[in-house]
Amino acid sequence: MRDLAEAAGAHLVLDEVVEIEVRGQRVAIGGLAVGDKGPWRARAIAELDSRNQSDTLTILLAHRPDVINDMDDDQHVDLIVAGHTHGGQVVLPFLGPLVYYPEIPRSVTVGGLHEIDGRPIYVSTGAGVRSNTAPQVRFGSRPSIGFIDVVPAP
Repeated sequence: MRDLAEAAGAHLVLDEVVEIEVRGQRVAIGGLAVGDKGPWRARAIAELDSRNQSDTLTILLAHRPDVINDMDDDQHVDLIVAGHTHGGQVVLPFLGPLVYYPEIPRSVTVGGLHEIDGRPIYVSTGAGVRSNTAPQVRFGSRPSIGFIDVVPAP
């Protein structure tokens, strides 16, 4: 992944918090490895929370949206961006996703921008399908690549 990111001229934010400046705004971005449930997860959340006390915009990138459940009530980041759910992969009209993740509300599984306990979270439906034991099919869950415009609050 690092080689691919470097070849694309990007920086892979993995198990670290980096700070950049965008049009005069400081932005701290923390990235978690796929499946990370170890001590780095808690440290990344704590580090972003501490930077959130200033005028720094804080974003947490995680594969799994259940990272939101690891935050203490007094911890905050401005935005969590995750994936993992593939939008439910098979979504039936009026019923919703057949496969969902009990760690997050069913409505969040289908993707998009949501709020959980006052925390904004964007869950991408992604472009692929779940592997291993899941069927290699998508129905009612369109593949997507999301773009998020972050603008200052009025």
